[in-house]
Amino acid sequence: MTQQDRSTRTLAVDIGGSGIKVMVLDNEGEPQTERSRLETPQPPKPEPVLEAIASLASGTRGI
Repeated sequence: MTQQDRSTRTLAVDIGGSGIKVMVLDNEGEPQTERSRLETPQPPKPEPVLEAIASLASGTRGI
């Protein structure tokens, strides 16, 4: 994915008991994408949680 400008983008990740959510924010903390969500893997062990985050991040635009 290419970035059109040189401004900083942050991938915000919320790992909750029932869902993992991601969204891209700009320098001011303003959303640049819609929130994406997947169910939290059960049991929530590190590898499946990281795979869920990677899957969500790969679908975001604006990074």
